[in-house]
Amino acid sequence: MKFKTLAAAAALLCATAASQAANVSFVINYVDAPGVGFNDATYGVQRKAVLETAVSYWSNLLVAGYAGETISLNAGSDPASTSSSPGSANASLAYYTINGTQYDAAMAQHKLGVNLTTAADATNSAGTGADARLIYNFTAGMTSQTYLGTDGNPPPDQFDMLTYSKRYVAHILGLESRITTGLASQGAFLGGIPSAYDRLVAEKQADNSFLYLTAMTDTQRVSALTGSNLYWMGTNAKAANGGDFLKLNTLPLKADKTIDPNAEVWADPVEQTLMSYGPLRGVSRSADALTFGQLQDLGWTIAAVPEPSTYAMLLAGLGLCGFIARRRSA
Repeated sequence: MKFKTLAAAAALLCATAASQAANVSFVINYVDAPGVGFNDATYGVQRKAVLETAVSYWSNLLVAGYAGETISLNAGSDPASTSSSPGSANASLAYYTINGTQYDAAMAQHKLGVNLTTAADATNSAGTGADARLIYNFTAGMTSQTYLGTDGNPPPDQFDMLTYSKRYVAHILGLESRITTGLASQGAFLGGIPSAYDRLVAEKQADNSFLYLTAMTDTQRVSALTGSNLYWMGTNAKAANGGDFLKLNTLPLKADKTIDPNAEVWADPVEQTLMSYGPLRGVSRSADALTFGQLQDLGWTIAAVPEPSTYAMLLAGLGLCGFIARRRSA
């Protein structure tokens, strides 16, 4: 009787899993030359394993909005990089304007329910025909400072490639601003059109009201970006933050009056999340409820993340289903 009860529970778990909506798929195009970066004879296999682990992490969390929804990535490296950063994410190789809002390719496709990117949309130095690109700094100096494991336990003196790869993919999903930070047209929306992200950011005023970035002049936006009162106004992130709007870090104004071009700084919540400014050495992070809330505010659907005990039961149930199937076929 106990076996029958457990078998029934396992069957129910299997049926539930099978009936769930499909997840977003990812395709990675490695665009480095032979022997370079992701194709390096010594580190290439490990680097690919880390990136593919990060991509699988997000694929398992994102519910597809239409059949066959796929995000294609060009992944490569910059051998001439002089940056002290492990890399960067160009969240889109093609942008789309929908009802006065600019969307990255991945977001636009999800919103419209159709694949939009073609080879003609995305010609650049890192390859063609992808929705977005990731450029890593694999120079000798940075390689010695980068942890290539997938267990989330980087040494204290190394950056965790898995953490910042997860973070780069989150930028591809829309967690980035499209505001000009250089002196030319400083504070303007790139292309004159606010992104979906920018539309959800506001500055808290002295009377505790909020003024959205989209309602500001370029000069006002510069002041807001370099001030200390920027907030994310999405309702899902607010709920995840205990009912308070999520406060964002702001950008430093440099001596030459330019704004630090790293838009991640102010796009990051003040709270310590996957998107918090870094990357920090010896730190491993994954997305949490705040990051999920922001993505939901942008229009993504996040699959339920089971508690550890539930997840263990699910795995056991799925294993038992396999046992039952084998038993029946014997």
